[in-house]
Amino acid sequence: MQSIQSLLQKEITNQDAVFVFPTDVACQKWADWVVKNTSVKAVAMERFLAWDKFKGECIRGKAQDLNTVPSLMRKIFAGTLIKKNAEKPFFKSIIVEKYAKEASAFTDWISSVLPSLKMWKNLREAQKSFKFEVSDDDSNLNSFYEEYKNQGFTDDEDRDFEILFDEYSKFLKQNHLFDPAWVEPDFTDDGREYFLIYPESLEDWEQYRHKLSAIEKIHFVSVPEEEGDYEAHFFENSSVEVKDVALFLREMHDKKGIEWSDMAVNVPNLDNYGSYLDREFSLYEIPRSLRYSRPLSSYGAGIFFSQLQDCIENQFSYESLKNLLLNEDLPWAQKSTIENLLLFGRMNNCICTAGEICYEKGLAVTVWDEAFLNPKDDRGSDINKDELIRNLYRNLSTLIPKMVRAESFEKIRSAYEEFKEIFFDMEEFQEMPLSNNVLSRCIISLNELVDLEKMYPDYKLPNPFAFFVSHLSKVQYLSQGEARAVQVYPYKSAPAAPYKVHVVLDSSQDSLSVAELFKPLSFMNENKRKIFMKLGEFDSSLGFSDSDPTFDFVKMYQHSATEKAYFTASRHAYNGEYGFAYGKLSKMGEAEGLSRKDIYAHEKKCLLDSCGQGSGAPLSKIFAKQATGFSEWKNFHHLDKKDSGLFQSDKDFSEMIYRRLHYRDENLPGHRQKNPLLLKRIEVTQTALKNYFKCPRKWLFKNVLKLDPLDNEAELIDEYIMGKVNHKIFENFFASLKEKRLLLCADSEGKGLGDEYLKLLVSAVNDAVDVKSQKSAFIEIFGSDYKTVSASQTTTKIISSQYAISDFGKARENPNFRMIERSVSHLCEIFSGYKVVAVEKEVAALPKDQNGLEEEGYYFEGKIDCILASSNESEFAIVDYKTSALPTGLYVKAQEEGKKENVIDFQMPMYIYLLENNVEEVERIKVSSAVFYSIKSTEEKPFLGQAPNGKENKHGQAEVELAISEFLKYAKRFYDEISDGKFAVNALNQSRALCAAKDKFNNCIDYQAICRRYFAVAGEEE
Repeated sequence: MQSIQSLLQKEITNQDAVFVFPTDVACQKWADWVVKNTSVKAVAMERFLAWDKFKGECIRGKAQDLNTVPSLMRKIFAGTLIKKNAEKPFFKSIIVEKYAKEASAFTDWISSVLPSLKMWKNLREAQKSFKFEVSDDDSNLNSFYEEYKNQGFTDDEDRDFEILFDEYSKFLKQNHLFDPAWVEPDFTDDGREYFLIYPESLEDWEQYRHKLSAIEKIHFVSVPEEEGDYEAHFFENSSVEVKDVALFLREMHDKKGIEWSDMAVNVPNLDNYGSYLDREFSLYEIPRSLRYSRPLSSYGAGIFFSQLQDCIENQFSYESLKNLLLNEDLPWAQKSTIENLLLFGRMNNCICTAGEICYEKGLAVTVWDEAFLNPKDDRGSDINKDELIRNLYRNLSTLIPKMVRAESFEKIRSAYEEFKEIFFDMEEFQEMPLSNNVLSRCIISLNELVDLEKMYPDYKLPNPFAFFVSHLSKVQYLSQGEARAVQVYPYKSAPAAPYKVHVVLDSSQDSLSVAELFKPLSFMNENKRKIFMKLGEFDSSLGFSDSDPTFDFVKMYQHSATEKAYFTASRHAYNGEYGFAYGKLSKMGEAEGLSRKDIYAHEKKCLLDSCGQGSGAPLSKIFAKQATGFSEWKNFHHLDKKDSGLFQSDKDFSEMIYRRLHYRDENLPGHRQKNPLLLKRIEVTQTALKNYFKCPRKWLFKNVLKLDPLDNEAELIDEYIMGKVNHKIFENFFASLKEKRLLLCADSEGKGLGDEYLKLLVSAVNDAVDVKSQKSAFIEIFGSDYKTVSASQTTTKIISSQYAISDFGKARENPNFRMIERSVSHLCEIFSGYKVVAVEKEVAALPKDQNGLEEEGYYFEGKIDCILASSNESEFAIVDYKTSALPTGLYVKAQEEGKKENVIDFQMPMYIYLLENNVEEVERIKVSSAVFYSIKSTEEKPFLGQAPNGKENKHGQAEVELAISEFLKYAKRFYDEISDGKFAVNALNQSRALCAAKDKFNNCIDYQAICRRYFAVAGEEE
């Protein structure tokens, strides 16, 4: 059989010979091959044609005085037909009547069917005179045929396609257009000879085969017959497979001397493999050019229009606006204002707009507008008062609807120009070539639609912007590639191209199969297709038959590689699928590891050898990335190796800690009167101790540096607000008992609270969720003149709607109120007869050593939820509310050698110490009992003693005193360590279980992005 090489060598000097290749890639590469490998030093490119160009130039349809229908106009026709069907449905099968009004998603499918309708019509006509022979081997088809025959060979699907054919025919005729797929191909003899290379690989070949086979001046060069072995190198997973391909290419270049540009990698699914290939080739310094087109909407700049649509469809939700404004592929002109707007949205919970967007004078009214009217005052932040963010949002809420709701493509373009002038920095765009090119291509597509809209004014679409966005998802864009590099192609793009090395990645059975692509009229009922198939077998001139050239493509790659074809596959693919090598490829043993020389693996062996753990030979070569990485590590690795501390002792840093933590009476206006005993001392709280001994770095980030974790997410309600509201309700209720001098008391029959107490609880609830009340959970009060709103309007609305009681008689119908009453009632029951001494009591105390002498330099402070006393004040109790979970680790446990340090919960030991050692001596009390109380589960957990009617405490006074001593010991250690300015972490306390976990409430997940300890442990084995 004649090869392409021998054909070109023989015919290239014949100036009348024209060579037709399946793709542009093959066409260009064979032209280059001729110049390099034959006596001809230059070729005319009109003698090297790709199949699509050959059809356009040499096979002309018989359609005089008509224009070719633009493919985009097919979609517009389909869209207007769907609109027409929605008004008065006439389709019954291809669009089910009940979905007629929501059928715009069928636009692309219907437009894709239109070119094939002429073939369908011809086959329908031929079927009338065709005698179908029943086959014994397909009972399902036989049964269908008999039923179909009884219906007169016409059903709803056929009638729908008839309507579609007639409507499209009328459209073409009225607008003086023709569809190339509908006209008879007509080859005009121009005196030249045409050689069609590998026509079996052409998806539409069957439509032309019969006609072209009869033309004397057209010759075919078929895919070579099966010769030799076709081997696939099989791997356990795709990661190993991709690394092997990278090492193979390096081997071909370094040892065989093959230029990078003479090697090609062909990938069936570049969407899955592209980024992994790019990364691996980068690591091994392999220049590459990913030569595959992607939809415009898959690029950052191309998704811009879809993001605008999302803003309207999602009613200017925080998420939709964030996705748009944080699109870094767009040259935003007001970056700092954008950041502030999103910060405002997070602070004010602008997650979504309830219900449909309202429009007032053409402007959208959303959750953002409501938040601007009543912003949350977040610690006095100026963000809420920033007029720039209001102007930014006003422009967005004006121009986005103007573009998305435009009634024509012309108005979309006009609105885009206005948007661009306000929001984009076009000078910066010049420094973003890919984004500039992609967005320019989007606007070219928009201009095409504007032109078609003017040329065909009768075809109005119901939603032009949605049509435009859908169109961008189909328009392919190929960015400029690098010629002197390994070319990475989608599978089937370059099978006939003469590269020295062809690599076919992911040569699995599913990935290489192309049978579905060579299946004409696939939109039809499958049994009808089979009938047409028999008709096509009977009359080949109809151009209708199935083919499966999957193996032909494998052979093309094998024979086009002038030096080496390399097929690979893996058992576990990136997409999670289980794979098998293509059936006609013989599998080369399952590679457990890589046998090729890997510089990175060699580097690891050498490093282990330097530590006495390996036996690697000295490195003779490294990549630039390795050298750069080592230099960067060396330059920044200046920490003390022994304690792996984040900071070395530093005077300035120690002074900053002192400024942040030492007592200052001016910190909070009206907080307390100046106390000389506390001056120049560092404040120690139970929260600080908890954070510090969980991880010193967490304490630094959270308590000292006051770092806010990076968070671009908005929540429907403020974080922790439910617990805060429940806590405030308890505070309000017990404060009212104190004010009215009422004892804790529950209904004697266990039915909850009595009427008087119930009214107090209703008031406590309503005050807690009323932002205007001084007792609201949504405000923070400092003194008499400083108040901040600590919850957004969205939050206050939602919480108020869930909790507020408007009708006292129906209070118990509210599930949240029932939960609160049940919890309050139980607490009143277990402390029945006690009175309230204080709520939210702030207490300070000085530390003492084991000998009872005062320690210098620090003091304790805490705020106690509720202090109760027996009626005669002979016993005092502490109650600390928890929203749900109760603390563990309350008592001292023996420390196991080699295990994580046992750190107790410091809260109750500190509270007891505070009350018994209050700096205000007249307020000192002896604590008899201390209890944690879960609001949601109505459960108490005693630490010291027990509630009079509560759960028995199995732990005695000795354990409590030991816990208090432990608290004092850790507090002293805390002061000493922060005074020294070193904050060591270690493998036992800051282990993988702690640092790499994702539990937001029990570790430092908020700071993992900036903590080197996290990155050190994240890769460790359990």
